Amino acid sequence: MKMYDYPAPNAQKVKIFAYEKEISIEYIPVDLINHELRTPEMLNKNPMGTVPFLELEDGEIIRESRAIIEYLEGIKESPNMLGKSPLEKARIQEVDRLAELGLMIELAHYVHNISPFFADKGPQSKEAAEICLLYTSPSPRDRTRSRMPSSA
Repeated sequence: MKMYDYPAPNAQKVKIFAYEKEISIEYIPVDLINHELRTPEMLNKNPMGTVPFLELEDGEIIRESRAIIEYLEGIKESPNMLGKSPLEKARIQEVDRLAELGLMIELAHYVHNISPFFADKGPQSKEAAEICLLYTSPSPRDRTRSRMPSSA
């Protein structure tokens, strides 16, 4: 198996999972900065042009970190890392989704608004970046308080 990889959270999540399961994967670094995902060879493998994606021995491609993790869990049951009981499975999915939706998306928006790499890919806004950081606060009350005008 080969995983096409870039040092980003979703690829790291898969790497950690594979390491804990003691599953051997060949990691192929992808140069996103120089648009390697947009080459004809890469688009032939993965028309979505995203990482990570896993290439199986028979050439099948699995895209998206969660799908890759589910596949790895299926090919090696021990140690069980995605839960055994329905409640255990639900709790693991819940934490994964909360981290992804409640933290990772906002951090991605933040990076898109401050990184020079994204400057030519759409408008950037310092204010939008600051708002994204507010939404990574663990408490909705903190978010509201942070947006209230100061009484100075």
